[in-house]
Amino acid sequence: MNEDSSREELKQRFVDEKGDFDLEKAFSRMEEIIETLQEGKAKLSDSVKLYSEGTILAELCKESIEEVNDRLIELTGKGSEG
Repeated sequence: MNEDSSREELKQRFVDEKGDFDLEKAFSRMEEIIETLQEGKAKLSDSVKLYSEGTILAELCKESIEEVNDRLIELTGKGSEG
């Protein structure tokens, strides 16, 4: 399984009933990952998988936030100048 397919599979786990990426659900999962990694009790291989999942989720969240920001700019007709 390559990185693109695992990224897409992970993204699908966080899509809501409307087909939109569920930021709250993704943030919640990232918090779980952080707590698990901070505890330091996970096996190394599990820690690497969790870290990878968290990194992908962070990227997906960033992309989703940027899309929302773009939509808001489009709706309000305002650019970055205010």
